[in-house]
Amino acid sequence: MTYQEMTDNLVNPAFRGRAEMCIREQGAIYANDGRPDIAALGKGVVGNSWMDIEALMASVAAGPNSTPAVTDDGALLSAVQAAWPSVAAARYPGAVAMAAGLSGSPAGSYGYGSSVTQGTVTFGPTGTPTATTGSTPSPEADAVGPTGPAAEPKGTSKRKG
Repeated sequence: MTYQEMTDNLVNPAFRGRAEMCIREQGAIYANDGRPDIAALGKGVVGNSWMDIEALMASVAAGPNSTPAVTDDGALLSAVQAAWPSVAAARYPGAVAMAAGLSGSPAGSYGYGSSVTQGTVTFGPTGTPTATTGSTPSPEADAVGPTGPAAEPKGTSKRKG
């Protein structure tokens, strides 16, 4: 499939409408899946996450036999189901490790520097995974933005020199 054919699929209203309905239907099913990354993507789709839907849409549009006139509903469903695990792994890389309570997940942390070492994963209304742990991170770990002398407005530093 050429780049032009992929682009044609993504801008074709008939293809997009059919593919989006299939993605949304599968999202409702996968939202209750036992695999954390698969479920996170499903919850994102159900919660209208534009990024999740578009990531799946791009994967389906680039798939084999995805020309709107050729693809029947069965082929479209197969394409969505085939794309789901790879898109879920790309969009929610830390979900599996976090659900297992492992540290050093590929996603690193779900906050401003707060690393997740143990705990559970909960899903908010938008399907975004949130880690909860039994410990409280230090204030330095949750500092937002730059800190230190470079972040202080001119003339306010208490440092000498």
